[in-house]
Amino acid sequence: MAASQEGIQALTARIKELEQRLNRDSTNADQPPSSDSPYRKPKNRGDKKRKSSKKNRPR
Repeated sequence: MAASQEGIQALTARIKELEQRLNRDSTNADQPPSSDSPYRKPKNRGDKKRKSSKKNRPR
């Protein structure tokens, strides 16, 4: 029973390590942007500006 518990812990640690590797891209690792996956869309974190329209302006 103890051997299977150790195996489960080892596999859990391995899964966490691999998931961290998958989440890396050029923004959070020392890699060039060309190494990023072409299938992942970049997150636009700076686009939280409020868009103004003529409807919302005071008259």
